[in-house]
Parts: sequence; C-alpha cells; structure tokens
Amino acid sequence: MTQPDPGAFYSSGDTQDIRLGDLVKKDISWEEDFPTNTIALIGFPLDEGIERIGGRIGAARGPTEIRTALYRLTSGCRHPLNKVTLLDLGDLIPQNDLETSHERLADIVAIWIKKGALPIVLGGSHDLSFGSVSGLIQTIPALEHIGLINIDSHLDLRSSDKGINSGTAFYRLLERWPEQLSGTGIIEYAAHEQCNSSFHYQYALEKRVKVYFLDELRTNLDGPVGFFPQVLRLAGMDVAAVALSIDIDVCQRAYAPGASAPQTDGLTGSEILQISFLAGKERKVKLLDLCEVSPPLDIAGKTIALAAQIIFWFLQGLTLR
Repeated sequence: MTQPDPGAFYSSGDTQDIRLGDLVKKDISWEEDFPTNTIALIGFPLDEGIERIGGRIGAARGPTEIRTALYRLTSGCRHPLNKVTLLDLGDLIPQNDLETSHERLADIVAIWIKKGALPIVLGGSHDLSFGSVSGLIQTIPALEHIGLINIDSHLDLRSSDKGINSGTAFYRLLERWPEQLSGTGIIEYAAHEQCNSSFHYQYALEKRVKVYFLDELRTNLDGPVGFFPQVLRLAGMDVAAVALSIDIDVCQRAYAPGASAPQTDGLTGSEILQISFLAGKERKVKLLDLCEVSPPLDIAGKTIALAAQIIFWFLQGLTLR
C-alpha cells in the first residue's frame, strides 16, 4: 500500500471545529487491535478496466480527490463521527496485471474484515468490486451466503470470456462464487433501461438476480429512498453479511458530471445520500465500495463532493447501529 498525500489530511486548527482530517488515523500497525465501528479506507487507483471497454479514463485519481474532500468535512453534530475509528490504509499498489490487483485487493479486504473493520474501497473502475466482494466472501463461514447490492445505472454482467473490464465484476462474482451468491439476496438497484442489453438482463434473471429499474422505482409510491429498506431486508435475509457497491453514474449528470459514464437521468444527490445513510445503519452491511469517480471529467468538484458525502452519510448511519 502507498501512503496518501499528507496534504489530504485537513485540519481546521480549531478544537471547536473538528474535521475528519483531525480524526483519521494514518500511521497504522497491521498487528494492532481496533474497537467496534472501525472503518478501513482503501484506495484502488486504477481505471484500466474502463480503458479496456473504451470508456473515459480518469477514475484512477478518484481515491486521492475523494479522501481530500472527505477529510475537510466536519465530524457531524447530531451523530458525531468521533464514535467511529477511521483508518486510512492508503492506496493499493498496482500489480503486474489487473487480475492480480483484484486478488491483492481481496486479500487486504479479507484481512481487515477478520480484524473486525468495515472496509470502504474508493475507486477506481468498477471492476474492483470483484476484488472487494471476493475479500468479504473469503471471511464468511463455509456454506454461508452473502447479500450483494449494486447501485448502478449498469448491471455490469458482461461476460469476461474475452477479458475483464469495468463491466464484468458481477458476472465474474456470480461465476466464481456460485454457492456463496446463490439465493434472492443479489440485487441490482436503480438500473437504467437504456444502459443495459436484453442479453445481460436475461443472464441476471437466470442467476436469480433481482433487478429494480430506475423508472420502476420512480413510479413506486415509496420512491427510490422509501423502497430501499425493503431491499436491505431482502439482501440481508439468511446471509452472513451484505456487500454494497455504488457506481457514481447511478446519479444524474447534474449531480455527478465527473462520472466515467454520466447519465442524463438518475438518482438525485439527496436520494443517494439518504440511501447511503440507510445502508450505514444496517448491521449486516460489512463492505462498501464507491466507483467511477473521475476528477479530470468533473465540473466545479461536484462529483467529488458528492462522493465524499456518500461516505459521510454512510458513516453517520453506522453510528446508529
């Protein structure tokens, strides 16, 4: 792992205005024991998976910019985050190939989950979810299952027969871990009709993946936020843990212009923050990854700020577990 830029750890210098940069621990012994509500922040500064599929690169810079924005935020006032132990492990060192980088990420995630921490992985292209979720699966007891929620405009169920890319993560997970990912707790949330092929949708149905399209959520009386607790319950039924993955392109371009694949329609900024808060409250959620934030494509730092607040509100929810 490479250490983050020291300049990212902002401090107001005011004991009455504590920022997350004051609270985060950066000099970490991997042998040290940590208390309940420990968060391990891990950067995955690679966007090769996006490049392989012909997408707009830039997400490799996501981890650096997200943590810089995150550490300028306060610790909160109603649910102060000084109740959370926040560790910054730095960024994964890119390995010789993308597949090996995923394996290394899985190892790191597994180590910290076994220590009792909840990893938050900052991307980086969405192929990283194969590594992060594989790490979680490696920590669960034999014969147990996990739930998995992908909040994303894309299903990311492309076949990896011709190589892996940013659209293959969940296909690879379903093929690699069929026993651990069997059942009805695998959910694609707020998918966009125009972003997905019928072939990939049929594959989802064959694998018993539940797909909730954005237009369906918009017409649901509860809306995308009000319906999300039901999704958390479904994903968490009879499983050892739940993994949550958020691709920033699930949000409207107005809120996330710096997504690798920005969308005209999508969740609003308010909706994704409320959903993150609800997920943070759910005890079975043991992993979060946040992908496809591309600072070079951003406008006025909107996407970076939204990504930082997604993490902030997830942590706010965590304080209520």
